[in-house]
Amino acid sequence: MIDVDTLQLDNKQEYALYVHIPFCWYKCHYCDFFSSVGVQESLRIRVIERIIMEIPRQLEHLKIRQLSSVYIGGGTPSLLTENQVSRLLSIVQGYKPQQITIEMNPEDITPLWLSALQLERWHNIRLSMGIQTFHQESLIAVGRNTTLEQTVQALQYLEPYKDRLNLDLIAGLPHHSEKIVCADMHRVLEYSPSHISLYSLAMEQGTILTYRHHPDLPSEEERSIQWQVSQRLLQSAGYVQYEISNYARDIIDRSRQNLHYWQLKPYIGIGPGAVGTLVYRNGTAIRVSGKRSLQSWGNIDMHDMWEYEVIDRQDFLFEHYMMGLRTTIGVDKLILHQRFGSRGMQPWRQLARGKWGAYMQESETSLLLSVEGRLFLDALLLDLIDLCRG
Repeated sequence: MIDVDTLQLDNKQEYALYVHIPFCWYKCHYCDFFSSVGVQESLRIRVIERIIMEIPRQLEHLKIRQLSSVYIGGGTPSLLTENQVSRLLSIVQGYKPQQITIEMNPEDITPLWLSALQLERWHNIRLSMGIQTFHQESLIAVGRNTTLEQTVQALQYLEPYKDRLNLDLIAGLPHHSEKIVCADMHRVLEYSPSHISLYSLAMEQGTILTYRHHPDLPSEEERSIQWQVSQRLLQSAGYVQYEISNYARDIIDRSRQNLHYWQLKPYIGIGPGAVGTLVYRNGTAIRVSGKRSLQSWGNIDMHDMWEYEVIDRQDFLFEHYMMGLRTTIGVDKLILHQRFGSRGMQPWRQLARGKWGAYMQESETSLLLSVEGRLFLDALLLDLIDLCRG
């Protein structure tokens, strides 16, 4: 069991659940999430069964009766069988979440698999499919085995559910040019899903992309320009940015789970490599991670599956700013006060006296950055982290 004192947890707050499916058919070269490929089927089945079993066990242990949202990510959740995904969804639906998001790859989507989601019955299920690009040469360069034909077919299957569908795009992939990313964006806008996530390719430490030479990889400046051009196309089409990489047609189309993370609300993570954050009534936070061991999770007699980290209060304060300032909602002043007292606002006040003051805004409930300010978020955070730790 997750070993925490449940009597001291702040159960007045909403809790969310993240379920990590740690398997993939192949490993994308830019991905730094925990996932395994080529795993023996018997082990994969045992791990998935253990993940499904642990959800009610851990929530009951933590005395959590209801969830605000659920996110099923990975890895590749769409490699679950129809029976597995149906049972998983049935369990989490019992906690009455307002929204459940499940990630999918285009090549996995079939009418039979979609029928297992019971989308006509459960209107709180939100779908998220990673397209990344329609440019086949770029997909091959980053190790994605999806074909253009598979993506087009998947979009046809998902047509009835566009009002609860997110599509992921990445700008700045190998072989990308401004013309290609604009063509990608125009194609997605023509399809018109309710939500679009637009990322600029990140060179994450330890990924295949960082040590395999790609002569056709756009420069950092080119990647930034491609992302900004795509962003302008999104906004001109009526999508509203509510976080640096996320755009929705309407407020109801936003990802509740991501907003939960960005506001540093507590959540549970279940699965190998899954991370959760539990918050005590006194504001202390514990980060609980599922051990990155498939053998541990695949052993029904193994119970030592969790790793714990007490988050330093100064670091936790900085995390509130780092996450909240990414969004148009900003940092919740009430949560800052409840968790940190008067200390919570001090770094913001100090920062506002300097060069960043012109980009900083404050409402009755929130601390936030202007549109221009979010463009300089990384640089601003470098100054803010010192103030939080000072």
